[in-house]
Amino acid sequence: MSDSLPLQSRLERLARSPLAHRTAMATGFQLLRLLLQVGFLILLARALAPEQYGVFVGTAGLATAAAGLSGLGTGMLMVKQVATRPTLWSAAWRHALRMFLSTGTFSSLLFVASAPSLLHVSLSATALACIGLSELICLPVVYLGGFAFQAFDRIAWSAALPCVMAAARLTGTIAFLGSASPRTLDEYLTYHAIASVIAALLTIGLVKGMLRPASSSSGVPKGTTTEALRFCAGWFTNNALVEMDKSLAVRFGSPATAAAYALAYRLASSLSTPTTSLVLSAQPRLFAAEGAHRRGLALKVFMTAAGCSLAGCLAMLVLAPALPWVFGQAYRQAGDFAVLLALLPLAFGLRFVLGSLLVAEGRPGMRAMLEALGCVVMIVTAARLIPRYGAHGMVGMVMISEVTVAIAAAIMLLILRRRAVSPDVPPPSEPQA
Repeated sequence: MSDSLPLQSRLERLARSPLAHRTAMATGFQLLRLLLQVGFLILLARALAPEQYGVFVGTAGLATAAAGLSGLGTGMLMVKQVATRPTLWSAAWRHALRMFLSTGTFSSLLFVASAPSLLHVSLSATALACIGLSELICLPVVYLGGFAFQAFDRIAWSAALPCVMAAARLTGTIAFLGSASPRTLDEYLTYHAIASVIAALLTIGLVKGMLRPASSSSGVPKGTTTEALRFCAGWFTNNALVEMDKSLAVRFGSPATAAAYALAYRLASSLSTPTTSLVLSAQPRLFAAEGAHRRGLALKVFMTAAGCSLAGCLAMLVLAPALPWVFGQAYRQAGDFAVLLALLPLAFGLRFVLGSLLVAEGRPGMRAMLEALGCVVMIVTAARLIPRYGAHGMVGMVMISEVTVAIAAAIMLLILRRRAVSPDVPPPSEPQA
């Protein structure tokens, strides 16, 4: 009985913890988004042939990877600025929105011109423009809205906004299926783009209605461009690491096999939802904390993330046989991919949380460098493994790259912590920042 009291006390403290409360709310919205995305994926995969669905996920993956350049880091910079100086909110929001719209437009034009030669796919310029509008302009604007709510520690709303995009795209897919349009990818992409535009406009309206950015003439502090670009590098490399694998699977493999791989990968990323929710919930507090308090909070976040990720691995094995039944027998290979990718939630979750801890330590450039290394590893392994081993090569591509980044990030965090706890003996060759 004496041992149960401390445990009960600990559980009660956990239930009252603001971090636990925000994480639970964020996870709830993430689960809602997951349900909406599952509905979207089921309907779209059943509507399109595997070859067409593979072309879609590969092409959209390339655009989403490039979307990390949208805004040039002003979204994450806004989170940090407003968390420490709330008076900067209005100026930071206006500046970030302008940057997201202008850079997204430029990236869309570049995407339309380069995607066919990069991926060796045949899509019309109109279809590519619809993907560019959806993934390079509208989707980043929705994430910018999430950053805005995150800056005010309103994590539930930050997690709810992606549900708006997921619901809009599900509605667009239902409208496509209910129309007389041919069941082709080119026809669907028009509905995809319209739904994405509606979600982006609704996001802007919610930010203006709830957070009320003023129309003052004050500007953002000078000298923040370099810091914003560091955040941009981190967002871009993280996006590329998460999305580029589908594009590489199409480029070096077949669209049909890439489609089955993408469905299994989406299952793994969905099962990582509790981990990403935890990190997003803790990020403002990690930015604000210092010294031993930050290290203690970081350890708590890491251990919880590891537990959530291990649960995701078990769920991958349990749910793998259901994938062909859910998406149709044309995608029966997705179940085999899910078994092969059973450890991906753990690799993905640990890589994500370790990278976020590097950002909290003021090292976003280091995180970006490690994720860029992961992208290089992914490209090299894709070019070497996929043509030779097919499906197993796709699995090797993503697992090797994720594990490489996670191990490198862990090593760098250990080095930083050792320096932090030994201030009296600084490394003599290390220049002062």
